[in-house]
Amino acid sequence: MALSTSAFPTAAGRLDTFFDPAQPRTTFEDTDIDEVASLLQQCGQHAASRCPRTYIVLRTIDQLKVFEQMLSDGFGDQEFPVGNNGQDLPSFLDPRIKSRIVESQRIIMTKSLDLEHGRHRHFASGEPLPFDIGDRLGSGGSGQVNKIVSKISFKEYALKRIHRRTAYGNNSKEAVVEIVSEIKIIKTLAHRHIVRYIGSYTDTGHLGLVISPVADCDLAHYIQQACIDSEKRSTLQMFFGCLATALCYLHGNSIKHSDIKPQNILIYKSDVLITDFGLARDYLDTTSGPTLLSPRYCSPEVAAYEARNMSADIWSLGCVFLDMVAALQGYDIDWLRRRFENVGTMSTHYHANPQATQEILGHWEASLNRRDTIPLTWIRKMILVDRSSRPTAAQVLEMITCRDDPDCSATTFCCISCAADDQAVDQNDSVGSLMDIAHNESEHSDQVVVPQRNSRPVLERESAIHIQSLALDKAVFQVSVDMSIVYAKVEISSPHKSIRPKFGLEGYIPIVVAQCSTYIFKKAHYFSNALTSFKSNNAANVIKLRTAFDTPPSYGSDIDWTKYSASEAGETLYTYLCSLPEPLIPAAVARQLALVGAVPLDGIDTRTGTDASALQSYVRILATLSMPRHHLLLYLLRVFEHYTGHCPARNTIKSIAKKYHSAIVRLNNPIHDADVVAINIVRFMIGHSTDFSASEEKRQWVERQKRRLEL
Repeated sequence: MALSTSAFPTAAGRLDTFFDPAQPRTTFEDTDIDEVASLLQQCGQHAASRCPRTYIVLRTIDQLKVFEQMLSDGFGDQEFPVGNNGQDLPSFLDPRIKSRIVESQRIIMTKSLDLEHGRHRHFASGEPLPFDIGDRLGSGGSGQVNKIVSKISFKEYALKRIHRRTAYGNNSKEAVVEIVSEIKIIKTLAHRHIVRYIGSYTDTGHLGLVISPVADCDLAHYIQQACIDSEKRSTLQMFFGCLATALCYLHGNSIKHSDIKPQNILIYKSDVLITDFGLARDYLDTTSGPTLLSPRYCSPEVAAYEARNMSADIWSLGCVFLDMVAALQGYDIDWLRRRFENVGTMSTHYHANPQATQEILGHWEASLNRRDTIPLTWIRKMILVDRSSRPTAAQVLEMITCRDDPDCSATTFCCISCAADDQAVDQNDSVGSLMDIAHNESEHSDQVVVPQRNSRPVLERESAIHIQSLALDKAVFQVSVDMSIVYAKVEISSPHKSIRPKFGLEGYIPIVVAQCSTYIFKKAHYFSNALTSFKSNNAANVIKLRTAFDTPPSYGSDIDWTKYSASEAGETLYTYLCSLPEPLIPAAVARQLALVGAVPLDGIDTRTGTDASALQSYVRILATLSMPRHHLLLYLLRVFEHYTGHCPARNTIKSIAKKYHSAIVRLNNPIHDADVVAINIVRFMIGHSTDFSASEEKRQWVERQKRRLEL
């Protein structure tokens, strides 16, 4: 007997049941949204299946006609929730449609959206998780790491799932509450050598941590490879300084790692990243319940159940450094274990077998060439039993990047991005002859603007007395960036140039900015207020610096910085910016930024769904600046972002923005609370400095490709 096809509804028919006008839905659960996505895929609507929330909202308000155009404009499910004013939505939409989308988005607002926005959520038994779980990347006694793909943004992440009962025993609930509280802080951290915590969740049995990026391997595996492949050893050698930089950043943010070991250090595209910081607490990855943290690398005081502080991390990192030195000589971790098993107490734990440690260090000091023994000096200091005698992370970094040894440079044991160089610019590299400068002038010749001296920013009271004494008026100070960049500039794209922080895009910045910012970074760990407080400076030195930067032909590229303090460099930089005839962002452009209404991003604020749209608006508006202004602005934002990362205690994004906003952006009436708005604009830009730079680098890459095609 033939069966009626009507008994088996099509995918399109099942899809229609979700949008029955006779029984309109007031909410869609995650399971419903997943089914809608599946049905759209079966119907051949592949683009819609990747953005089911957007599809649901638009179909609910009968506006599917704008769906494809919204996708083309870059809008997707990851943009939800959108702000009440609708500014996060594509600009081409009719205001009435924007209003209806804002009103209707509540039907698709599930906890899955929150995970990539940095919020912690709990998923009950049976509730679908907002990602697809892929290959296993690693595992331990209490947890497992898998590659995952978000169902919303389709980005790849690593998911670490920790079995709560195994890891934390009877204190599972309390431990998770404490860790989740700390994760809220950790999610605000950003450093090139630490992983980024995207989000977290709990379910009935696990704590889940979503991490970026997906690493290639851990340091233990990389050490094994380096023992076989000597070409990897030059990269491994740079990890000393990179790890010290990352630990210095964590300690500067009052974060103890508590479980530094090779397995908690990841390798991603030849870069090194610290992971699992702030999460270990007092328990080890083990199937037998709560025990000491990784006993091989833990410090003596931790092994003795005594109170710990940041110095315990220094000990553990020193032990990891010893593993790395062994690998640089072709010996893996198993070789070290065997050596320990035959000496002293025969324990393989560093803290429990000091005789073995000293024997190995002594043997290497006697047999290796002088440069290869340099790390042994740091290690001896880092693994002192008396924890009060161990160096701080900042002091370890200073030892690693010290240039006193003629056989070493600042980058011998550190990547170029982390190295602290003595000189910002080499005169022969950067400025060259006036003939060479004139040759490059054509790149920016159409961007020159005549300075308007009546629009000079008002300086803060604490620096006014210095500025009044600086009556010099030459070629750099009190001159538009568009003009002075022609003859007093530094290229920021070449990797061999000693400029901090490193920059990926092509362009130029004023010599004064490059020199001052680089020297400040050299001293960042010791002069944490160099960018914001100048009260104790030598006014005569500030005048000398300004005179040097105003004097041709070198314009300050040959300054002997040993005669000046970092704070004096900071005041000179501040003085220069405030001396510009008008702020970097003119009033007309500033008004456009003010209308975007972006949410500032700093150590307290968190990312919201409004950021993506606001970011696009900022990128579009800032692109209207002249090229010299644009590049200087992007560079300064990176300087401020990096500096707040190095010295967060005294330099929050908010405090930096409050100090420098009048030199960067100034709003005139009739905008209410113009200074507050200007400060928030600068805060937003600093918080997203990496995004702005990446956008400009992408634009430049496209331009280069076009030029190649034309040729």
